[in-house]
Amino acid sequence: MFEQWLAMEQFYFNDMWIFVAISCVLGIIFFASIAYIKKRIVQVIALVTIIFWFITGMFVYRGYEEHHEMIALNSYINAANRKYEKKIFFDFPYSYSELSLYKQGYMKKYFEALPFYDAEQLTQEVEY
Repeated sequence: MFEQWLAMEQFYFNDMWIFVAISCVLGIIFFASIAYIKKRIVQVIALVTIIFWFITGMFVYRGYEEHHEMIALNSYINAANRKYEKKIFFDFPYSYSELSLYKQGYMKKYFEALPFYDAEQLTQEVEY
């Protein structure tokens, strides 16, 4: 389960956005050169751009199909159960006040929503 979570984070916060950024750059080049479509280099750029857009679409679709359950649970990740906030390409640490606030008030609610947490009551016999 934890390996799936790490794979989802790698896809959702890094890999997908690399593909999207490259697709945007290729799109800008494509639309800037579309007026010269009769030239061979522009035709090659157009073909490469369209193929890469297709590959990006398939990659994003496959990633969402594979990780959609974990992506839906990502909204439960906060300062109650992690010391940093995961954003695109970077991890931002929570402030001390956020960490203490979430640890005091929201910890149980958010832990129970995640699949890593199994609530079971622990008992231990004590002799007097």
